[in-house]
Amino acid sequence: MERADGEGPRPGAPEPDPNMAGGLRVGVLGELTVTRHGRALNLGGPRQRAVFVLLVLARGSVVTSDRLIDAVWGEEPPPSAVGALQAYISRLRRELEPGRAAGTRSGVIVREGAGYSMSLVEDAVDAWRFERLLKRAGPAAPSGPQTVALLTEALALWKGSPAFAGCADEPWARTEAVRLGELREVVRERLLAARLERGEHAEALLAEAEALATEQPLREERWSLLALAHYRAHGQAEALSVLRRARRILADRLGIDPGPALRSVEAEILSHAPCPAAP
Repeated sequence: MERADGEGPRPGAPEPDPNMAGGLRVGVLGELTVTRHGRALNLGGPRQRAVFVLLVLARGSVVTSDRLIDAVWGEEPPPSAVGALQAYISRLRRELEPGRAAGTRSGVIVREGAGYSMSLVEDAVDAWRFERLLKRAGPAAPSGPQTVALLTEALALWKGSPAFAGCADEPWARTEAVRLGELREVVRERLLAARLERGEHAEALLAEAEALATEQPLREERWSLLALAHYRAHGQAEALSVLRRARRILADRLGIDPGPALRSVEAEILSHAPCPAAP
């Protein structure tokens, strides 16, 4: 059994079973969900969920008890915070490892020194798989079928937006939610660019390009993609109309002219380039 103070196993307890984490899957690309062998788990109240998320975000590194308390309760935690944290850890262990034998150490939330770490198998968290697929796609913007397939698979992991939906505004989730959300938007742009570069029928991509530009009209890359889709589908006049829209929006909302990337696309379209490159 765990010690009553929640700080770890009794002396001489058996080592944790490394297979205990094998069936756990954590979803953060959308609403926060946790399943074990397909069964949804209950993470408890907001503070207990916060402890869980903070351990997940550490990706196996130790998070000290002081750091957990500061993140969950703020700069002036109550005297009861230490005991409450230990109770949260114990409850999470019971939920995450319902079949753990009495007297064995946890194989998921491990006590290490002055803190805790969480042991999860590779790709147990959808955000980890998302980033691994992007790494496989490479830092550049190739347009081959493998790149398109990898980016498509990465985006399919999202089950909503934003990341950590329902708790994305909490201080302990906000930074990561924003980072993942921005990465998703870049991938959406990159996938559309790759599909244009591959020569997919531009008419079929127009609706997607228009949606991207409308959602975030201050992102110049999206106007470039929309202009290129129109150029390849309908010709120069339609593409230049898109660029005029972009110029007006940037001037009205930011008081600036288009940047180098958008001007470069405009120059290629004006010169009747046969196949301008996607940004």
